[in-house]
Amino acid sequence: MFRPALNFSKEIFRFNLIISVAIGFFGLFAGGSPTDSLTGFFSVFSFSLFTGGFLFAIYFYFLKYRKRFYFYYNLGLTKIQLISAAWLFNLPVVLAIYILIIIINAI
Repeated sequence: MFRPALNFSKEIFRFNLIISVAIGFFGLFAGGSPTDSLTGFFSVFSFSLFTGGFLFAIYFYFLKYRKRFYFYYNLGLTKIQLISAAWLFNLPVVLAIYILIIIINAI
């Protein structure tokens, strides 16, 4: 039961990564110096990875692969369980990015 949820999380993460990088480029223009721009990019990117980008990724996945949910449902996984697993899959990635932001600001 863990493996199909992980597979779903990876598929959502691919959508989420593309959307979050696109949104993160807006953070490049927020800071004046190159360090502030880099920090701004990572801040907006990680926030989007965990919130808005994730919701857009779920939405686009539902639009494109609507019939795949029958496969997951036959394995006993509901949409809520799949979305929760995908969201928890993003948590370590976002925490690692926030630690990177702290390290960059400390330098």
